[in-house]
Amino acid sequence: MEEGFTRSINNVFVRVMRDITRYYIAQDAGQKLLTVDREDPNRKAYLRRFIGQDSRKYLNRFYRDHRGLSTDHALELLAHRTRPIARRLAVIFRSVRPEADRAALGAFLARYLPRGSVSDDDLWDLYREYDVGRFSLEDRGYLAGIHPLELWLVTYLQDHPAATRAEVTAASEAVRQEIYGWLFKSHSTHKQDVRIRILLEQDGFDHILQDWQRQGYPFGHLVPSYGTAVGSSGDRPDALADLMGIILNDGVRLPTVDLQRLEFAADTPYETDMAIKPEPQRVLASEVAQTVRRVLQGVVADGTATRLRGTYRAADGSLLPVGGKTGTGDNRFGRFGAGGSLISQRVVDRTATFVFFLGDRFYGTITADVPGAIAGNYHFTSAIAVQLLKAIEPQLEPLLNAPMDRADWS
Repeated sequence: MEEGFTRSINNVFVRVMRDITRYYIAQDAGQKLLTVDREDPNRKAYLRRFIGQDSRKYLNRFYRDHRGLSTDHALELLAHRTRPIARRLAVIFRSVRPEADRAALGAFLARYLPRGSVSDDDLWDLYREYDVGRFSLEDRGYLAGIHPLELWLVTYLQDHPAATRAEVTAASEAVRQEIYGWLFKSHSTHKQDVRIRILLEQDGFDHILQDWQRQGYPFGHLVPSYGTAVGSSGDRPDALADLMGIILNDGVRLPTVDLQRLEFAADTPYETDMAIKPEPQRVLASEVAQTVRRVLQGVVADGTATRLRGTYRAADGSLLPVGGKTGTGDNRFGRFGAGGSLISQRVVDRTATFVFFLGDRFYGTITADVPGAIAGNYHFTSAIAVQLLKAIEPQLEPLLNAPMDRADWS
């Protein structure tokens, strides 16, 4: 682990995070659901929980796409989301406009299919065969190549055009459970286990979040991903600096205050004197903080921040103890298709960060950030942040060597 930390080998920490997550899963009673009777009601409760969680993601996306659209525009969007096949288009049209006549169906098909590809006999068959009452919502979604929840939402918004997201979510509760009916079938045992494991892993990360918060983690949420081990859950510069301060102070958090004393109406009967005395809080064992501090110094001595080695010195010319951790972020949103193939990608930003301490009093974070799509044109690493800290040594030198009463702030 120390070598992985020093040389920024992320896989080491991903594996540790996996082991910790598995530990919490093993402690959870829910783990037994993977080995007990498949008809156990607790098992079904987990599956219903998964359905509620998974279906809301789809519902929210469809709501964003269809909110405010007329029925014609909603039909057009659905038609472009499936292959131009007469059967699929007929199911879409009959689901959204079940009261429309055969001529309306023909006009709809003519907009998306080659002229003459659907005869009058074919049109009669399509109109009769795909009557909305003949198939369940789940089956209509399958036949149309459209998520059944999207079909339901389009019809619901026709009758409730001003419905809010919360109203749509509440109205769809029974429907969302219904269209996942396949998950409860006996031959779906493996599919059930996969989804129960997803929830067990999320529960494991909830336990980790509680532990981390007791140790100074400043965020209210933890992304249930092994990538959390390398910063995917939250790495604001100020949060990183706060953590560095805890490590530098042997595991004790000292609250940051801007004002220490307020005095009003001095030498009058209304004189008021208020003093702020924040209490230190131990969040890490001293031994843990000392170990991490030693490893942080190794990053500068032999790791990814060696360009900073020998840069900072004390007033007597001796080398200051300097440590830190580098990090690079190439942040993108990707859409993936079947088999894991990348469909599209949107660049968010590129960052390079170095969180550091200088001596026993000073610490901070340096971050280089390129926001937006232009970040795709940049390829820098965390070395740029380390180099910046090296370059500003002349500006920091007076502060570092100032007497304690002038420089006792971090």
